[in-house]
Amino acid sequence: MSAASSCGSNSKFHYSEQRHAEELARSAGYSTNEDVLLCRIYLDILQDPIIGKQQSSQRFWSRVAEAYEVAKNEFWESRNARSLQCRMQVIVKAIRKLNGCYRQVENLHLSDASEQNLLNQAKTLFMQDPSYEKGFKFDHVWSMMKDAEKFKDIAGEYTSSDRPLGVKKAKLKKKFDESFSSALKCFHSDNEKLVESLANATAEREKERLMRSRALDLKEFKEENKILLLDLNSISDPIAHETFRQEKIRILEKRAQRQQPPPSSASNVYGQYLNDISGSRSNLSEY
Repeated sequence: MSAASSCGSNSKFHYSEQRHAEELARSAGYSTNEDVLLCRIYLDILQDPIIGKQQSSQRFWSRVAEAYEVAKNEFWESRNARSLQCRMQVIVKAIRKLNGCYRQVENLHLSDASEQNLLNQAKTLFMQDPSYEKGFKFDHVWSMMKDAEKFKDIAGEYTSSDRPLGVKKAKLKKKFDESFSSALKCFHSDNEKLVESLANATAEREKERLMRSRALDLKEFKEENKILLLDLNSISDPIAHETFRQEKIRILEKRAQRQQPPPSSASNVYGQYLNDISGSRSNLSEY
């Protein structure tokens, strides 16, 4: 390659980088309210059923700038068509990137994962791209713009700034794709561990619940045994006597319905309980 051609190539590269930096600078300084208004106008004009694709890029952005100027707050800074176009390019590029990450996470078929959980994981993947390592900055227009790809044939005409990848950029893309694939595998592995951890936690909670239930049953059984072992002949008050007699009958009927044999220490006293209860009736006063 001649020195002249090399110099020309470097000049084009530096011009491209300078232009990219200028576009980013033009898109800076927008508030969330400005972004929301811009995206709303962008989508309205993009989906115009009358004009649609039958307009040049220059005409499209002129319409956006005109509508924006009319609708904006009077205290907002005025924005020309070039500034609005650069801002929209930044937004659309980030939205498309996050949409791609969301589909990648969604394809993992994470069980019981909510839409918000999928989005949070997609944002983590999104940050694997060095260009977006600071995170997704357009939550305020995500719900409005996430489905804008349905109109990508039109949108691409007005927001695309894609150029053939150079060798350096191709290598960076390959490195990113490898990092992205590795991150997906980590997500998949972490998800399996999470599912296993949740299953173990559920089993542990069920075990604790059963232990508490058995402890309560044992406590109740002991309290009932105290009543069953109570000598009704020792109770002089007729009301208390009748109350405990009825309680003994209720306990015995409940245990019979459960068909659960009592502990061995109490297995030989049931007949005595019944005899005591039936025999004690003769000691009751007439009401």
